Amino acid sequence: MKKMYYLLLLFLLFGPIVWSQQIGGAPIVPYTLTVDDTVACSYGQTITATLASSQIKTVYNLRSVTNGALIDGPVQGTGGPLQFSISPYRTDSFYVEAVAPGIGVELDATDDALEINPSPDISSGDFSLVGWIKIPQTAPNFGYINTFSRPVGTTRYLQFLHFYGRLRYLSGTGSTPTANSLIGNRSIKDNKWHHFAFTRTAATNEVNIYIDGVLDASKVIPALETGLDTCFIGHVWANGQRQGQLGASIDELSFWSRPLSLTEIQDDMANGTDSTDTDLAYFYNFEEGQGNSVHDISPNNPPANSQFENADSSAVWVDGAPRYRGEMSNQVVIHFTNNPLQIVQINSSATSVCAGDSLILEAECRSFDVVSSYQWSSGQNNGAAFVPSQSAYYTVTATDALGCTDVDSIQLTVNAAPTIQLQASDTAVCQGESVILTASGADSYLWNNSVQNAQSFQPSQSAYYRVVATDSNTNCSVVDSLWLSVYSLPNISLQPSASAICAGDSVQIQAPTSLTYSWPQGLANGQNFAPDSTDDYTVIGTDANGCRDTAITTIVVNSLPQVQLQGPANNGLCFGESMTLSASGANSYSWDNGVVDGQSFTPQSAQSYTVTATDANGCQNTASIFVDVYALPAASIVPDLSLSNPNQLCPGDSLALFGAGGTSYSWSHNLSDGQAFVPQSTDSYTVTATDANGCSDTASIYVPLLTAPSPSIQATAMALCPGQSLSLTAIGADTYSWDNGLVNGQSFVPDSSRRYTVTANLNNGCNDTAQVYITVYPRPMVQANASAFSICQGEPLLLYGSGANSYSWDNNVVDGQAFYPQSNGNYLLTGTDLNGCTAMSGISITVNPTPTAAIQASANSLCESDSLTLLATGGTSYNWSHGLPNGQGFVPDSSATYTVVVTDANNCNDTASLSVTVHPYPQLAAMSSQDSICQGQMLSLSGQGATSYNWSNGVIDGQAFPIYSSQTYLLSGTSAQGCTAHDSIYIHVWPLPTAMAQASADTVCQGDSISLSGSGGQTYSWDNNVVDGLAFVLQTTTTFTLIATDANACQDTSQIEVLARALPQLSILNLNSLYCSADNSIQLEASPANGLFSGPAVSPGDSILFNQLANGSYTVNYAYTDEFGCSNELNQSFDMDNCAGLAEANRWSQLKVYPNPSHNEVYIDLSDLEQQPLQLRLYNLMGQLVLQEEQMGGRLASLSMADLPAGTYILQLQQADQQIQLTVVKQ
Repeated sequence: MKKMYYLLLLFLLFGPIVWSQQIGGAPIVPYTLTVDDTVACSYGQTITATLASSQIKTVYNLRSVTNGALIDGPVQGTGGPLQFSISPYRTDSFYVEAVAPGIGVELDATDDALEINPSPDISSGDFSLVGWIKIPQTAPNFGYINTFSRPVGTTRYLQFLHFYGRLRYLSGTGSTPTANSLIGNRSIKDNKWHHFAFTRTAATNEVNIYIDGVLDASKVIPALETGLDTCFIGHVWANGQRQGQLGASIDELSFWSRPLSLTEIQDDMANGTDSTDTDLAYFYNFEEGQGNSVHDISPNNPPANSQFENADSSAVWVDGAPRYRGEMSNQVVIHFTNNPLQIVQINSSATSVCAGDSLILEAECRSFDVVSSYQWSSGQNNGAAFVPSQSAYYTVTATDALGCTDVDSIQLTVNAAPTIQLQASDTAVCQGESVILTASGADSYLWNNSVQNAQSFQPSQSAYYRVVATDSNTNCSVVDSLWLSVYSLPNISLQPSASAICAGDSVQIQAPTSLTYSWPQGLANGQNFAPDSTDDYTVIGTDANGCRDTAITTIVVNSLPQVQLQGPANNGLCFGESMTLSASGANSYSWDNGVVDGQSFTPQSAQSYTVTATDANGCQNTASIFVDVYALPAASIVPDLSLSNPNQLCPGDSLALFGAGGTSYSWSHNLSDGQAFVPQSTDSYTVTATDANGCSDTASIYVPLLTAPSPSIQATAMALCPGQSLSLTAIGADTYSWDNGLVNGQSFVPDSSRRYTVTANLNNGCNDTAQVYITVYPRPMVQANASAFSICQGEPLLLYGSGANSYSWDNNVVDGQAFYPQSNGNYLLTGTDLNGCTAMSGISITVNPTPTAAIQASANSLCESDSLTLLATGGTSYNWSHGLPNGQGFVPDSSATYTVVVTDANNCNDTASLSVTVHPYPQLAAMSSQDSICQGQMLSLSGQGATSYNWSNGVIDGQAFPIYSSQTYLLSGTSAQGCTAHDSIYIHVWPLPTAMAQASADTVCQGDSISLSGSGGQTYSWDNNVVDGLAFVLQTTTTFTLIATDANACQDTSQIEVLARALPQLSILNLNSLYCSADNSIQLEASPANGLFSGPAVSPGDSILFNQLANGSYTVNYAYTDEFGCSNELNQSFDMDNCAGLAEANRWSQLKVYPNPSHNEVYIDLSDLEQQPLQLRLYNLMGQLVLQEEQMGGRLASLSMADLPAGTYILQLQQADQQIQLTVVKQ
């Protein structure tokens, strides 16, 4: 190990060394390393390093010179060039080391194994198992690396194995509980060499698994079996046979009597095992290379030498893990900038312009970036106005002093103006005419004079009409116009001969002869015509321009009055009637035949009458009406003698009368012509006969009415019982005739109820009838009834009659009232109905003696669901309440009184009762503090609803106990009455999660970011405000505690310690704040030494040559990385001056710039300066160079700012080593 540090020091001091020693039997040759870029401009940038040559059996690692950290590798040699990837995060140097393989052994997963004798002592609980392993992808899914066990026949063990490529630690008895097992997270079943380590610390019971120098898994496992004195490599000995044979290659396998630290494990991985360490229990480096035995090279006495069991010695020895360092390549330096150049935005005055419009593009980098140049793909200066030629992405490249660049782009759209066409419906119109102007080829159009595109309007005068056409997608516009001529209209007047006439009269219209006219309706100028109606007559006159005007005159044609006449209905009336003739529709009327309009008169005969009507306009018209005079009809009455003679009518007879001499007839007394009716008294009847013309006449007839008899009947009785006699006598007439053969006034016996009719006759031939109804009552159907024909002694008896209205019993019995007979007997009933008719009936009654009832019960008090038997005696049948069977067991559902009716052979009964109390089972409920619980937590079970409780599994009611597995608990609860109920409850126990705390690194530098992550649960909570999986900055060494919670809210904890190494404290020892150009150069010194100086003032060899530096401020950067890889940087500035005196400075301070502010050009008075070239640079306030020119001193210089936007600028003037900065404002 010391040799490797010495070789590294020689390499750093003197460069590549050509070695002459052999590594793994291969000659060592020098290697050359090159890179494709020496500057890394940003994090994540990948630089490719190329090794010019390699050896086949050698692997190569690319490392950092600063801290020796592995950057890339190992890469297997190919005999040709190799490539490595570098993603720098700081300025550093890199080299490649060659690593040759040692010798290892391959176990074939069948029968290869080693027994370690003597077996290491692990009783202290502190130990480590360290080595290299290569597991083929085709190997069995598990195999034992190292095992400790008791002699044959026991099942205690300590095992180190791989399970599906993941390393696993087991300690236990029989089937190992999960709590005594730790399985890693990473699978190494990939046919590659991996360094591994198992460690156990007795003080904390912590077991760790490491892979390739990184913690893979950790857990506290208290259990450790004792007395394990049999140790094997490659299998486990169980039940008298080998099991779990390892199928893998192993190398440098060592067992330690203490837990190694992570640093020691990483050192073992990098530099090999120190075989002199007295804490080694055994160490096999497998360098024998032949034979069937291996040797323990640890300092133990005696050594644990071993021999392979059943191994084929020729197949065991293989190339081992890469562990012998040799040749190192040359160093290559890659510079890294912590703040890569970055364009933060592109400012554009517009992203879409019309063709020919200009815009300004200006890129901005971060405020602290020092930008050397901006290069636009379109060639314009950054921030300068330009006219884009086409739609495209315009790209800018920003470059800093290191040559690092950043590229950004912006998409600009250059829109062409629309191409339009103009159309007019007419370019010359007469005043008042409409025209349509239409522009096409764009989306919107704006005409002057308020014209709407493609809509009709009336131009008032000749003019140019201009339109602005715009494309709505691009907002680009074009302007075009056209000329429109407007002519005045001619003047026309018309003269009619009359403005109003009557229908049928003539008129003429006269117009001037200076224009050409178009007359309507075939008229001509000055020609007579007779219009039919009032009308407007429009004349169109046309001048030489074709413009027309219209004149309108109205001729009113008054229509003749429309005369309407009113006379008698249907223009006729009956002789002797008067009438009135009236005309309407005019103002005045004149009748012939001496008739006065609207006055009544009586015509004597039919005649025609004519009227002349005159209206308000003086127009007249005539109308005539013919009036007919009708003769009157002759009315008469004709009786219908076939029905009856009107001179001999008895009351009730019908009579029919017919009218004659007309076409319709109207009768007095509301009679209908020819329809029969019954006169009610002597009277006269009149008819009015009307003919077809409505003329009428009347006639009358006298009808006398004869007297009729009024008979009545006298009966000795209207109702009687069967067998009684009756006589009927009729009075009120001359003679009588009875139906049913009765003789008026003679007695007879009716057999049934019926109606009797008599006909009474007068001597004048009129008669009438009379009727009487005689009722013969039926004899009552009397029935003697009893509530029972046979009763028990002491029972009431009720006798009652039916079929009549009132009843009378013998033996002093009252009808319908109960009484208590003491012996058998007969009873007679007499019944009378409502009509007074009577009948009799009798009944016989038997009286029986009563039984005596008794009850026998199996219990008077019992629990719910218990059985009860009730037995009744004393009769032949028993009827229980609740539907119970006599003498049979049943289960009562509640407390109750049970009643039995005992009946004997005569159906006589007696009653007995018994009260039984039924105690309910307690309403038992098994209660739990939790239905589901995490393993090992306390649980309390309690019962409710009873007086005492008894739980299964030894649980005491209401007392908490720990629970470890899911199961059902049974509960019995007993009430105060001794009734017992049962219930159960199932408790689900969730297993605890296995928390694993992991860190992205267990050792970092102060201020580095790390992330902590947990596994084994669903959610994770860390102390110290750490968020699981989220990176944070670590400042001090801290032990972090993880609480892993699974989906069931069960929790487990795990801890991990992360070491934060302090950053080195830096200082530059010999750098002042001001130097003159004449000062001697210095060799920079810093503490700690051996860091890396950089900066524009630093020359090779870490020197500063002041005579080669221009005036200004300079910064020296010192970077240092300590032995732990922790880096720090220090920036220290100094000023350079030529120290020439104040005269030169005064001349520069008096420079004048005017006008300032300026709209365009500014002038700089350089007359006091030397006539030598002078650099003039203009910066905007973001530090961007916007203008640069070279001028000559000793004269007046000018600077044009025409293309720059308004704002404040910094003007820098530099001549040789003198410079000044002035502020310039453009308005």
